[in-house]
Amino acid sequence: MGHWIVDFASFSPRIVIEVDDRSHDFRDERRRSAFIESHGFVILRFSNVEVRDELDPIVQGIEAEVARLSSPGGGGGP
Repeated sequence: MGHWIVDFASFSPRIVIEVDDRSHDFRDERRRSAFIESHGFVILRFSNVEVRDELDPIVQGIEAEVARLSSPGGGGGP
C-alpha cells in the first residue's frame, strides 16, 4: 500500500492484518498507519507470539471485526 508492504489485506471489508515481531521497524509506523487508514482500512495488529499461542481468539476477533465492518452502518461499505 503506497510504498509500504502489509502482511494481509482485504478490500471488502477494508482490513489490514499485521503480524509483527520485536525486530519490526516502528520508526515510520505512524505515517504508515495514517496512510493506510486514510484509504479506509482498519488495521489489526498481532504479535508473532499471539499468533503462535492464541490463534483461535485472534481468528474470532478478526471474524468479529469483519462482521462489524460488513454490517449496515459498520463502516465497511462504500
